[in-house]
Amino acid sequence: MGARLQIVAVERVRDEFEKLLLLDDPSDGFGFLFGTGLIERVLADIAHRDPAEVGRVAAAVSPEPAPRWASLFVRHTTETAAACLRGLRGSNALVSAAAGLVGARLELAGAGSSPQEVRRLVYGCPVPVDETLAFSRAVATALGESRVGLDSFAATLAELRRTENVDRPELPLDGDEVMAALGLS
Repeated sequence: MGARLQIVAVERVRDEFEKLLLLDDPSDGFGFLFGTGLIERVLADIAHRDPAEVGRVAAAVSPEPAPRWASLFVRHTTETAAACLRGLRGSNALVSAAAGLVGARLELAGAGSSPQEVRRLVYGCPVPVDETLAFSRAVATALGESRVGLDSFAATLAELRRTENVDRPELPLDGDEVMAALGLS
């Protein structure tokens, strides 16, 4: 059966795989793909992973395409996620959203919860920080990882949102004020 996949268009394989990925609980489908070895032909980069874990993490995240695709790469780098999705001819929007979630989750995992760290991460996050937090929490829960750092980050973010517009930071000076301060009218 696997050899027959060579004659199927990559886009068709991706679309059929995405149908599986978007199921409420794709665990049985992953069990089939891993058990038959078809996962090697569809997405070789995750073939070494535990199929139960892959299904559990996919089921835990939001049922939207980008988080579901990103869930496959929680143990990989942003570059690997992007390369795999490009290989499956995913849209640019899907590639950037899924790879962005993978990268933002990695950043969030290593981030502190000081106001400066939270501001830096919110400003540099390629996807909305609330989506990143929801994704990271779901993945941590599915993998049995601690959520203490995520909860601390979320608490600091909530506190910053009460006191400032952290999601859309504004420059303290505009161009006219800078020119006036420098004497360049």
